[in-house]
Amino acid sequence: MSHEITTLCTGCTACVRQCPVDAISGEQKQLHQIDPALCIDCGACGRICPVDAILDAKRQTVLHIKPALWEKPVWNYATCTACKICVQACPTGCIAILEPPRNGHGFAPGLPYLVRPKDCIACTFCAVDCPFEVIRMASPEFV
Repeated sequence: MSHEITTLCTGCTACVRQCPVDAISGEQKQLHQIDPALCIDCGACGRICPVDAILDAKRQTVLHIKPALWEKPVWNYATCTACKICVQACPTGCIAILEPPRNGHGFAPGLPYLVRPKDCIACTFCAVDCPFEVIRMASPEFV
């Protein structure tokens, strides 16, 4: 079951802009709809909705959270195998395996990184899909 927009929707279009799979449609200032065939249940629509008009798959209201407070993935690189499952699981493409920089500094080569933190929608897919449980979601102040 996908997320659902309630009649509390004001048509602000914040959810439309945030949805990584274009599952939401509607005109500005009118009730929007989520296409259940396209919805991936990432919850970004609910976290961005300023009027708490989104229900999750369990029909619970998803509460608005300022994007600056959305949790981000953090890797335990000591046990990460660089299997790339987190890269494949990310619906926004903000996780990538980085190649070593030419100067040899900056990060460990061949490991996954959150290369575009502002594009992360805090869906937790990377952490949930990691077969080695090396990813945890953390508040931005702990990332």
